[in-house]
Amino acid sequence: MSPASHSLAADSLALEEIIVTAERREASLQNVPIAIAAFTGQQLQKSGLQTTMDLQTRTPGLVFSTNTALGQPYIRGIGTDIINVGTDPSIAVHIDGHYQTRSTAAVQDFFDVERVEVVKGPQGTLYGRNASGGAINIITNSPSNELEAAGDISYGNYDRISVHGMANVPILDDKVALRVAGFRTNRDGFSYDVLRNTDVDDDDIWAVRGKLRLDLTETVTLTLGADHSEVRGARNGAPTVDPNSPAPARDLFGAAVNTDPRIVQYNNDFYTHIDHTNLSAHLEWDLGSVLLKSITGYTDAKNKIELDIDATEIDFAWDNENEDINAFTQELQLSSKSDGKLEWIFGAFYLHEKAKQRFHVFISPLAADLDYPVENRVDAYALFGQASYRVTENLRLTAGLRYSYEKKKGEFLYIVTDPFGLLTGVPGGGVFVSQSSPKESWKAWTPKFGIDYFINDDVMLYVSATRGFKSGGFNLLGSGEEFDPEYIWSYEGGLKSMLFDKRLKLNLAAFYYDYTNLQVNRFNPATGGATTSVTNAASAEVKGIEAEVLALISEGLELDMSVAVLDAEYKTFFTANPDAPDPFTDQDLSGNTLPRSPKFSLGAGLQYTHDLANYGRLTLRGEARYQSHIWFDQFNAEHVEEDNYTLLNAFLTFESQDDRWRAQIYGRNLTDKLYRQNVIRATSIIGTLDLWAAPRTYGIEVGFRY
Repeated sequence: MSPASHSLAADSLALEEIIVTAERREASLQNVPIAIAAFTGQQLQKSGLQTTMDLQTRTPGLVFSTNTALGQPYIRGIGTDIINVGTDPSIAVHIDGHYQTRSTAAVQDFFDVERVEVVKGPQGTLYGRNASGGAINIITNSPSNELEAAGDISYGNYDRISVHGMANVPILDDKVALRVAGFRTNRDGFSYDVLRNTDVDDDDIWAVRGKLRLDLTETVTLTLGADHSEVRGARNGAPTVDPNSPAPARDLFGAAVNTDPRIVQYNNDFYTHIDHTNLSAHLEWDLGSVLLKSITGYTDAKNKIELDIDATEIDFAWDNENEDINAFTQELQLSSKSDGKLEWIFGAFYLHEKAKQRFHVFISPLAADLDYPVENRVDAYALFGQASYRVTENLRLTAGLRYSYEKKKGEFLYIVTDPFGLLTGVPGGGVFVSQSSPKESWKAWTPKFGIDYFINDDVMLYVSATRGFKSGGFNLLGSGEEFDPEYIWSYEGGLKSMLFDKRLKLNLAAFYYDYTNLQVNRFNPATGGATTSVTNAASAEVKGIEAEVLALISEGLELDMSVAVLDAEYKTFFTANPDAPDPFTDQDLSGNTLPRSPKFSLGAGLQYTHDLANYGRLTLRGEARYQSHIWFDQFNAEHVEEDNYTLLNAFLTFESQDDRWRAQIYGRNLTDKLYRQNVIRATSIIGTLDLWAAPRTYGIEVGFRY
């Protein structure tokens, strides 16, 4: 939910129509029978939405956490915080239709973006792989036949400097065009390490993207794309010791706990290195009444993380993780073009991924040092189709089906490099090594059924039933044992409407999810929770309602508001709790709330644009976001609970009359609210670590467009 751009015709004021591709074809946002939050590039810029993490400010129902390098989006309570390469995300991220396989790609910086779509609910038919909770689609600007250039520079507190640039060049008689965009951002850390006398959780990021469009014939267009990004520092927060969490090892060594969340004590380096490269080829062939699309993608991603797990002055726990991902995807789509009674799309999808990960945890002399070199290979195949038939002018029926087949093969070594520890759980002493090469395959049918009814051109009612599927996998950072796929049935009904001559948008949605075999982390009590394995919770259910309002109150004055009410809980779930008095006996967690599932969330904004005649426009926007309390894991313990909080942001933007120049003064988290965006449960003997969200930030930005 975002402030809508508006257009003033000669005799009317109306909300702008947004075109989306959430159903793999272009359609008006208000005519798509799915709950979607969509943002144009202009809306992202005016509202200061800089990354995918910022989307939660405008999208109640979306909670976005990070685990140092990894993005962890949750939509309507569905997501995952499991970092094992033998597992998969629950929210599918696509960049220009190219599926991103790993969680490091979930945190994306927006630059030269046409629009962003947050698609809520399982998208098992058209998006298929690992979209059981929904999808985030980022569509970047394509090369055009006009000479264009744009750029901006900003400066803010914590010495934040960011520079963006874009150039678009038509090359050959409007048949070839090149577009290049990039940015660089550098910021000092929000936290300070008193042991090493240096900032931590700083930002040092750069990225570049190039797209080449070739009109091979009047009916065939090929677009080649390449992008590369590098992240250095620790952009997603510096973990601090939670003083309220049980930690006998901390007490045993007499480690001091600093209660100031912006002061840390690391005696080892803490950093995140992410190098990410995407290559893509998009071919569109207009065959008259049908359109053929081919989307080919290749990803190379390398991540390196080093973390002082104990986060104290005592050197007794730290870890080092390296990850190397190579993935190839190919999708073919054949779709109808006509606006007749029947619209359809059929397609095929293939993925090959090879993921290597090495996870080394050093806990001596307290316990055994653990080393996990692992590898996971995935081959995924799918066939899908969906058709909509307009029975009458007002009634439309939709049915879709996807068949998915996946096979995985894992390789892992479990090495205890130093088994002699005070609290070691390794039996027998000496160096213990285990090895496993699990392999398995899974298949699933994921249908969709829907009915929508247009009361008139501006009001639509819809109901749908959709099945989602997330593949099984292996515990490659533990026993190597297999876990099953998870499934979800989603039942949803909603209203989409444009009222009062398109000056008011009112969208409502109500949903119920029936979740089976939910994949969750199980902590190993023998190692104090230092090791985990993925298991399947018996069942869970999620239900809720959402409302979105967007209103043009008068010329220049806009109000936007959205509300989400959510009830997400485990129906049946038994697992060990390493913090319990008897950690070896399973606890009944039935009825516990799912992680990162706020009962209530609200976003609201008021925006006024004043016409400065020949000088341009001045826009003032204020906004608030409220989120009720959440838990960060399945145990719902007090030390992993974050209280409710409210955030306030403000933006003052000047735009010249010809739209060539702009300037913005911004302030985020104006009250300097201190809250945790994630909690890492390290072990029951070391305790939990808190990752804090950004403090108050402010600055100025100036830009141009030619």
